[in-house]
Amino acid sequence: MNHRYYAIVAAVRLVDAGPQVLLAERAEGRYLAGTWHFMGGAIEAGETAWAAAVRELREESGLRPDALYRLSTVTAFYRPDVDALCSAIPFCAVVAPGADVILSDEHSAFGWYDFTYAAGRLMWKADRQALEEIKADLVDDEAKRERLRVAPFVPHRA
Repeated sequence: MNHRYYAIVAAVRLVDAGPQVLLAERAEGRYLAGTWHFMGGAIEAGETAWAAAVRELREESGLRPDALYRLSTVTAFYRPDVDALCSAIPFCAVVAPGADVILSDEHSAFGWYDFTYAAGRLMWKADRQALEEIKADLVDDEAKRERLRVAPFVPHRA
């Protein structure tokens, strides 16, 4: 058995109707096909977890964050397809409300959902807990939000 590290990133946009989170459906032929998830993937050698989160978000959705925050819901899980113990480090990326999503071939569909609806689509309890944390600590608590900001991250400006 080996150990793999992943960065998971929940993209959130703040719109008049309230915060929405991006979920994507895994494409046929992919691990966990047909299930809904945040963006994410393996952390590459020499890459920081937060940089992997930004890269995975860009590669899988075309989105670039305006702000990046760390979450506390780090999870461990087993992937039998590769016989690996995996550690997943979660982040929240705030993106522009009108930013266009361009899905990679890893996904077959996407949607922006309010947190309650999104929680019902997510497969993993840890992902639902991450949504609760985003709401409580990032959306509703400005002081806490600033303490969770990933300081090395500098937003890309076009």
